[in-house]
Amino acid sequence: MRCSHISCLIDLGRITKAKEKLDKFNKKADDFVGEIDVADLYIEMNCYKEAIHWFETGYKDYSKDPYWVLRFVYTLFKTNNYSRMNQVIQEAIEEKEEDIEDAKKEEVEENWTEMDKKEFIEDLIVERNQYKNLIKLISSGDTPKFEFETYRTGACYLFGCKRHNHPEYQK
Repeated sequence: MRCSHISCLIDLGRITKAKEKLDKFNKKADDFVGEIDVADLYIEMNCYKEAIHWFETGYKDYSKDPYWVLRFVYTLFKTNNYSRMNQVIQEAIEEKEEDIEDAKKEEVEENWTEMDKKEFIEDLIVERNQYKNLIKLISSGDTPKFEFETYRTGACYLFGCKRHNHPEYQK
């Protein structure tokens, strides 16, 4: 089962079929895509309980990223789980503040200039500020957009794949 196939089913409005396939995802499978990706697809079907399960399953394994943290917080908001929502935001802010402090201590060198360091710290500050504004953003009715890119050579989404021996991949 590929995320691209399920994403297509969702786009086509075939939610029941998409959910049936997504419910069969197995974390132990060799081609498992990752908990956050699975949670993302459940959000697109408004299956927030399932999305929360997958976010929680992968929560400690992923570094905090504004995209998926926003989607997780949105899901918690939709289920009125405000205490967990605030906890996730606070943990993301704290992690980002630690990253900022670590970056400030890092020494510059030939491949890591003072300008690189300054830009990196600025990016971290922007991310931290995004976390600080998540509740305000979501409370205003903003729905985080689903970001999904197809993989032309690794999955069967419109273009076929090497595994199924489509002619466009034969040399």
